[in-house]
Amino acid sequence: MNRTALFLCLLLFPIFAFSKSDGDREYWVKTMIKMVEPIYTNLSRNTLRKNMPVETRDGLNTGNDRKEVTHLEALGRSFAGIAPWLNLPVDETEEGKLRAEYIDLVVKSLTNAVDPESPDYMPFDRPYNQKLVDAAYVAEGLLRSKDQIWPRLDTITQQRLVKEFKASRCFKAPDKNWLMFSATIETALLEFTGECNMKPIHYALQKHKEWYKGDGWYGDGRRLHMDYYPKFRSILV
Repeated sequence: MNRTALFLCLLLFPIFAFSKSDGDREYWVKTMIKMVEPIYTNLSRNTLRKNMPVETRDGLNTGNDRKEVTHLEALGRSFAGIAPWLNLPVDETEEGKLRAEYIDLVVKSLTNAVDPESPDYMPFDRPYNQKLVDAAYVAEGLLRSKDQIWPRLDTITQQRLVKEFKASRCFKAPDKNWLMFSATIETALLEFTGECNMKPIHYALQKHKEWYKGDGWYGDGRRLHMDYYPKFRSILV
């Protein structure tokens, strides 16, 4: 499964998970766990960099910049996808027990990801601007799971996450879909600290209103790109 397909499966999981058929729900939960288990089992043990292979291809993703952000991509994008499921109440059903297990794994994983002494430390700042994107997915994951994950993080980890989110401000988002990444990070800071920089939020919303093409579609900047990003932004806006 390529990166885009994996991301879409994780992003859309909450829609599929609430199917009326118990069999369908069980299938989607198992599929989700199959995709994310290697990430959170390893990151919770500080072995993600050690055990996760990193692949690049010719073209856009070639070079050390993509390799250096791959682990943060794995954490952020999977977390944003499974966060609504994590945010459901824990109960005594098999799924509830599984959710409790993964809440614990995610908490341990986030703790290791922002610990400077961890071999899996994932700073959100320079030198690679792609980190802005995946730091935003971590922020989105925290927002989507705010009832279950954030309160379980120890104070030091919460402070480290806030510090990393603020460090990502070193990147200036270009006038395209990336504006929403800066806005998402500031939204998370507002939610969890009560303070943020409102300019990126207002600017992102203003520009996306200008880029609206009609019928739920937004341009990626002034131009319309026929990929999954415009429809994704219609959900955010």
